[in-house]
Amino acid sequence: MLRYIVERYGAPLRVEPSPVGLTPLQEAARLGCLQVVRYVLQAQGVDHAAINHRSPSTGCSALSDAAMRGHAGVVSLLLAAGAQVDAPRKDGKTALHCAAEQGHAAVVRQLLRAGADPLAREEEGRTPAELAEVWHEDARAFLLAAEEHQGQS
Repeated sequence: MLRYIVERYGAPLRVEPSPVGLTPLQEAARLGCLQVVRYVLQAQGVDHAAINHRSPSTGCSALSDAAMRGHAGVVSLLLAAGAQVDAPRKDGKTALHCAAEQGHAAVVRQLLRAGADPLAREEEGRTPAELAEVWHEDARAFLLAAEEHQGQS
């Protein structure tokens, strides 16, 4: 739909943040709109500043928003486009913290494969595994294995 509107009516694709600080890429990633994310990435080219833009109020990026909501396809596209895997939000949480806290084991695996640090600590000192500990055994198992591997390296 977005492509149709842009091509048919010549509407410009606004890539700068909205008044609340979110870019079209962040909005699409947050909502899990895979085709829109793909289109925006193609329209922007590989602009690392736009891909890694963080909301001024929370420090959330497109990657952390997609990871928090379990949008594995969007996470893959963002990582392939050069999203910074360990960029922290204002609360110190990385995309891995966000995925682990919500129990998105598939996204946790993706982020670990992309080099996410399983030992990173957020502002209260917790690792992704500690955030996953209470409710999310699948995500926690991957994180504990990654922590163990990281500790042996």
